Amino acid sequence: MKRFFVMLLFSLIFTSVFSEVNFDFSLSPGIVLKNYEIDKMPEDVIEWETFDYLPPFFEITYTASSGNNDLFYLSIPILPDASVYYLENNGLHNLPIREDFTPFVDSDIPYEVFYEISSEPFDFSIGRRKLKWGEGSYSLGINDRVPYMDHLLFSLNWDTSMGDFGYEYLLTAPGPKVSKREKTFVARKLSFEFSPAMFEIGEITLLYDITPNFVDLNPFLVYHNVYESNSNVAGYLSSTIDFKNYKLYSEFLLDQYQLPSESQSSAPNAYGFMVGGRKKGQKIDYGAEFYKTSTWLYNKGKDNEDNKDFTYPVWKNLLRADDKTINYFLGFPYGPDVELCKIFFESEHFGIDYEHLVQGSVNIDTPYTIEEWQEYSVHGPVPPTTVENIFRINFKIGNNPTFFAQTIFRNKELWMLVGFEYTFSSKIP
Repeated sequence: MKRFFVMLLFSLIFTSVFSEVNFDFSLSPGIVLKNYEIDKMPEDVIEWETFDYLPPFFEITYTASSGNNDLFYLSIPILPDASVYYLENNGLHNLPIREDFTPFVDSDIPYEVFYEISSEPFDFSIGRRKLKWGEGSYSLGINDRVPYMDHLLFSLNWDTSMGDFGYEYLLTAPGPKVSKREKTFVARKLSFEFSPAMFEIGEITLLYDITPNFVDLNPFLVYHNVYESNSNVAGYLSSTIDFKNYKLYSEFLLDQYQLPSESQSSAPNAYGFMVGGRKKGQKIDYGAEFYKTSTWLYNKGKDNEDNKDFTYPVWKNLLRADDKTINYFLGFPYGPDVELCKIFFESEHFGIDYEHLVQGSVNIDTPYTIEEWQEYSVHGPVPPTTVENIFRINFKIGNNPTFFAQTIFRNKELWMLVGFEYTFSSKIP
């Protein structure tokens, strides 16, 4: 609770700095219906999904600006502590209380607090928020399945007679306690738009075990870390074709390519790609996507050192269990050695999607030996495989209060959250 009051005091102090201030409040109590019991903490990112998508019981959102081009944003969600939610309450509601009805909230807040400036042709953002690349439901490069990223981001956009051009620079790093060694991600991306098509080319550099210097952080040096021992670079490509009510899009991520001239003991091929499309209707949008990640994508640790892979660890403070580190993938949330087919339907009041997931036996913790490189450098998913069928359904009706339901049906496990949302706001001119 101490952190909550510090953030609230901080927002009140800033009220005198900005010319326009808004406080938005949201009350969203909900109960969970499910056909399985919970008696342990989640072990991986997939098992954390229901908690990560849990709406806060109560949320205070503070926004402030000094004009039309800047925004300060702070969100304070009141959620149950994750260990209380799983171990005491059996995951049955989103109320921040224990079995004896004493309050206990998630102490990892805030998930979102940032300041941004948007003034053509320049955009700037610093703070903590979700980030994402690409048009797909998931991105192979930077994905918003990570709950938040502490970041510095700026971009430039300029129009020419030939087309629109853009540049984006991103610097982000996990917290100091979350991994055994330091990790810093530096990403750069160029975009070229020639209507109706847009193309992007970029790099994502992971620096580990070092304190980055100006050469590492220089926004105008590209592919400079390829041959440094304390870095791992992935190349990124994306395309979007947008015409009338149709949109086609794709992504390709190259983590490693084994040249014919290289030794057979060099690092194996590691890549991922996705293709997808959507149709915009009068009331319903629908589309389909296909994702494939090769066996060793995101994995660069011969000895399973946790600092070399493309994961973004997030620290969880827990009341009823030991504090925990969750290793989210920076990109595709299901990780390597996967094939995924997805179809979806979306409208203003409901959404339905279905995923057919084929997961190979190699994951980010699988030993990275020369023999396995040679056997699995191209093929995958590696048998024996596991197959999951995942349905997600959500809908809402009404307008303040709004009644909602969120459903996840994974193989034979059903999870459904039912509740309502009521919002109100206060503006300080």
